[in-house]
Amino acid sequence: MNTQTRASAFLAGALALLLSACGGDDDAAATPDDDGVVRVRMTDNRYEPDEIELEADQPVTFEFTNDGEVTHEAFIGDEDAQDEHEAEMTPPDSALPGHDMESEQTEGTSADHGQGDSLVVEPGETGTLEYTPDESGSVLIGCHEPGHWASGMRATISVT
Repeated sequence: MNTQTRASAFLAGALALLLSACGGDDDAAATPDDDGVVRVRMTDNRYEPDEIELEADQPVTFEFTNDGEVTHEAFIGDEDAQDEHEAEMTPPDSALPGHDMESEQTEGTSADHGQGDSLVVEPGETGTLEYTPDESGSVLIGCHEPGHWASGMRATISVT
């Protein structure tokens, strides 16, 4: 092996080692901290983390921080509740121009939209949402601001 080949092999190995050392365990689902808090960043258009593990009947506080440039929502519910909420949040084709769906919601507070818990968070703000899963399975956190759900802004909560 010549010197150039050795140097290339050494650099490739060093880079692989560096990337594996810095990579962390990004695939691991988030869990509540010792105080029962799960911190979630809202960016345009995703939640970080997008996978969360909880225990049934254990209360948790979600702390949502909107690091994005637009209003975001966190709605917790199963797939059916998400679909129902999406329909509620989508203005009908006959909506008058200038109708502001956001003005009908209370900023930074929890609101009941049928079968779930919801919170609206303005850019640069943080809001909390108390949640206690009552059975094992899977529920979702979804953002139903116009176009966000369709673009995939959701996180999965696995409950054991």
